[in-house]
Amino acid sequence: MIDPLRVYIVWHPGFKRGAEIAKSYYLTLSKDVSNPNRTVIGIPVFYRSEAFANNMPKPINFDKAERTAIILLVDPEMTVSAHFKRYVEELIDDGERSNHQYRIFPVALRSSSLAFSDGLAMVNFARYYELEEETADKFLKFRLLHELIRFLYDHPSIGDLQEAEENGNSNLTSGHKPPVKVFVSHAKDVTKKDGGERLAKLFRNFMLTELGLRTFFDVIHIPVGANFPASIEGAIKESTVIAIHSDRYSSR
Repeated sequence: MIDPLRVYIVWHPGFKRGAEIAKSYYLTLSKDVSNPNRTVIGIPVFYRSEAFANNMPKPINFDKAERTAIILLVDPEMTVSAHFKRYVEELIDDGERSNHQYRIFPVALRSSSLAFSDGLAMVNFARYYELEEETADKFLKFRLLHELIRFLYDHPSIGDLQEAEENGNSNLTSGHKPPVKVFVSHAKDVTKKDGGERLAKLFRNFMLTELGLRTFFDVIHIPVGANFPASIEGAIKESTVIAIHSDRYSSR
């Protein structure tokens, strides 16, 4: 049996923060051995950094998972490395030959990172260098976790996009599914100023303005006169549900 999803994190060994960032994603996605009671997603996460052969990291076997996600941390060291450029080009070739889906999520640590590889010329980078220093790591993690979820919606691969661009197939190149819709579940408590509804609104506004996520919020999205339970049930079926677990919510 193969895994539904595997995540690989690739960085140049000269990028000192690479290991720190990789460990952060491992603890979030896979497991935290220092805290066995912590709830985690359980997605297998693997590192690719140190040289394995020909001054390049160990290859990735795309047939080990139905979907393979590669988080590529492109810093100045990687940008000027001919070995890493060849490694990424081989990853793209291997991924296109595989019978399973893959996606590379490149992260530009500097503006120069955008020109790292011709194979990624059509791919949108997460631009770490444009983020506020105090919140950059947290924002990037939110963004990549969201993109991993979108990846599970069967988006086109790099090869599909390149072929579509060459053939003028605008249906594919512009046909990405919209961002994940988030259902913000909360309980109203008119007796408390800091109740669940206020927190839910703050959370919704953050997701909308900072992450570009679509949200469902009953006060806004259920039309006047509509069947409330039916509207709620329908929205849940097409959304990821996040519960604002206030005291009032717990008592319902």
